[in-house]
Amino acid sequence: MDTFGLLKSFINRIVGRMDVGPTQNLVGLVQYSETALTVFHFNTHADDSKAEIYKDVDGMASFDQNTNTALGLR
Repeated sequence: MDTFGLLKSFINRIVGRMDVGPTQNLVGLVQYSETALTVFHFNTHADDSKAEIYKDVDGMASFDQNTNTALGLR
């Protein structure tokens, strides 16, 4: 598994340990490098199963660029 695949696996393991729902934990995901991309907002999967979150995480494509942490924190 490549580094990006390991990252997606790590994200899915974190989500797997959470109670996700409108009155529990909400999950949002931003992917960043030289640019930033909102993969999904906090309310996107509020009423969905974790499987929908996993699907979006697994569907992310690598930017194949350098990491820009300063941009990711904005």
